[in-house]
Amino acid sequence: MRPPAPRSIVPILSGIRPWLVSLSVSITLGALTPSLTQAQPGGGLGGTPTPAPISDLHLADLDVRCSAPLRADGKPLVVVLHGQSGYAAFQSAYDAYLQRLSRLGLRACALSYYRDDDEANMHSPFASQREAHFEQSFDTWVRRIEAATTQLQNRSGASRTGLLGFSQGGALALAVAAAGQPRFEALVTFYAPWPRPVAAGQFQTLPPSLFIHGEADRTVPAAHAHRLLQLAQSRGTSAEIALFPEADHGFDLGSETAQAQAAQQRAQEFLVQRLTATPPPLAR
Repeated sequence: MRPPAPRSIVPILSGIRPWLVSLSVSITLGALTPSLTQAQPGGGLGGTPTPAPISDLHLADLDVRCSAPLRADGKPLVVVLHGQSGYAAFQSAYDAYLQRLSRLGLRACALSYYRDDDEANMHSPFASQREAHFEQSFDTWVRRIEAATTQLQNRSGASRTGLLGFSQGGALALAVAAAGQPRFEALVTFYAPWPRPVAAGQFQTLPPSLFIHGEADRTVPAAHAHRLLQLAQSRGTSAEIALFPEADHGFDLGSETAQAQAAQQRAQEFLVQRLTATPPPLAR
């Protein structure tokens, strides 16, 4: 059973304009990208992974969870950014992403970019309080993510780096990637809203990008994914969109439905293809 969808992202949705709904983008939704291998029980791309050690550390004043101890081994890095509810709310689901990416030859590290009163404010029952805190904190969160990512890259000697952001974390991933420093070679977002505090003119460049969204998302309408795709393509970026019918917000977190597994697989294959020269076989 899929866990409840994350809390409403009121602050970043209020800026969407009605014309987005009618935005027309030509998309072919045929079969998904061929699997690296068929999903295996307990070890497949979308299935529940066999538990692997998680390494906790503290970088740039942030708590960080990595799929493997941090070593200067040059392994490609994926920086994972949680949604508005924070990391703990869906820790087992986020940890599962870290473990699956690790078995694909990538080092995945999740940044808990909240500090001090961030979580309390973003969990407030009052939309006005959440919106105000989001607006005030967005740039601060971006700087924290940039600082921690730079330290991760320096300490691991990562050959390439990708971003994987969920919902609000996807909006932040877009802003971080667009800044140009640190450098990223891949970007994947799940049901990301348009990063409202960032003007379109600030996106001078983006790495190759994949935008995953549920067509039945009632929290962040799929029109956001269309707008992000249009933005990326206007900047000459190689960009893709993957839409999942009847999928709501957070449909992939802790779920083993066919759509959840397909979305997880699509994201992971994209990251492997962009960050490694030769995609490794899945561990059985």
